[in-house]
Amino acid sequence: MDLIADVSGSWGILSLSGGIIHYLFPNTGLPQTTELYGAVGLDVLLSPTVTVYADVDEVNGAYMNLSLDHTFENVCEPIEGVRVSVDVSAAAGFGSANHNAFYYGTATSAMTDLTFSAGFPISIGEHWTVTPAINYSTIMDGRIRRALEKDDNVWSGVSVTFSF
Repeated sequence: MDLIADVSGSWGILSLSGGIIHYLFPNTGLPQTTELYGAVGLDVLLSPTVTVYADVDEVNGAYMNLSLDHTFENVCEPIEGVRVSVDVSAAAGFGSANHNAFYYGTATSAMTDLTFSAGFPISIGEHWTVTPAINYSTIMDGRIRRALEKDDNVWSGVSVTFSF
């Protein structure tokens, strides 16, 4: 479970985002931890974005993510004022030795994961969005892959966003 505070803005084709994430790991035995992050993206074909996360709590490591995504906006409007879009994305990650030791049990800096995602943002009125999503990830680095019992994962979730 993630608790996130984010500030984002855009200027022309450039988008910037920054914030803080507090990670809760219920039923895993992992301690809670906190990261600061910053992202830079471009509003061009496939919306390339680079995000850097720096853990300032338990991990004291860093993770960098390069993502590409596309949104098919307003695919349908099942009810007046309720619009459904489709988001698809692919991302590759790189972790520092401390990050990889905490999350994967291997203290080596390496390319970590490759993730594919599909989300279905449902806009309700002007301010609310509910987004169910499904994701698949696989581990890219052979050392990390061998250290894990499960090196491929599928997960889903729902986010609720209020924008003003």
